[in-house]
Amino acid sequence: MEQLAESDDTGGPIDAALFRVGLEGGGPEELHAFESRGLSPFSAPSALISPDGRHVLLTDFQGIVLLDLGTGTARRLLRNSPPCEGPINCYGYRRPIWSPGGELALIGKGVWEGGSDKIIDPFAEEIEERDTPGGGSFTPRWSPDGQRLCVSEFTYSSAGAALVYDLATGETTDATLDLPLPTSEEEGRLRIDTRSCVWSPLEGLAISFNAPDNYIYGAIAIFDNSFKLLHQSDLIENLADVVDYLPDGSGVVYNRWHAQGGGARQPGIYYPDRGLIELSIEADAVLAVIPLLEE
Repeated sequence: MEQLAESDDTGGPIDAALFRVGLEGGGPEELHAFESRGLSPFSAPSALISPDGRHVLLTDFQGIVLLDLGTGTARRLLRNSPPCEGPINCYGYRRPIWSPGGELALIGKGVWEGGSDKIIDPFAEEIEERDTPGGGSFTPRWSPDGQRLCVSEFTYSSAGAALVYDLATGETTDATLDLPLPTSEEEGRLRIDTRSCVWSPLEGLAISFNAPDNYIYGAIAIFDNSFKLLHQSDLIENLADVVDYLPDGSGVVYNRWHAQGGGARQPGIYYPDRGLIELSIEADAVLAVIPLLEE
């Protein structure tokens, strides 16, 4: 994607376009022109290609669009609310995420206070939003088989617990209950502030979290499929999120927040058998873990 004009202070749409570029060279091919809210390397992806490479889900200034790469046609799936003047009927869509099989998509729906994670069938004649327990506080994740979701608990201030939602049964499980955190004596106060979660390619999942009264240091916890705690890292200063597992499942890659008024920090890998290993680079963010292609 490319932003075709500079952002301004009016909050209005910015002209942008989606391009396709061949890995072996050649000029870019424009696939779709649209109005954007402005593109940034720090924002969630605005366009994601389907697992079969035939479609793109794109978030633009007006909502969510499905682009057919074969025909070049674009279909408006969901439309944001008109400009907000109050909390009633004020919402906007963001962050489409394809299911592993490409049949469904998970989307974020931001409202006046908070948000929610919804499931849609992008190919249905009439788009219906299926509710999940997700509160939209961090990027939700599909399990490798597409049967479960890891989502954030809904709160007004923090992400709360990491919840696992079973699509077949509709059951929701708090994946963090086995963590050795003190129970809050203050009624209604959060016991945990989960920042992210990723599924293991083998079994189970990992989360990054802070205790609600400690926003400087966080930790990474690894659970099995029954959400029994297997491993927990030492404290990590300015822990931001977990990006993904290494392809062999041996470790979890994580990012760290920028220093206040300073530059980027070193991301790292948490190995349960070796501990925390900082990478030899500084980066705004690690975006993905990409397996090496076999020759």
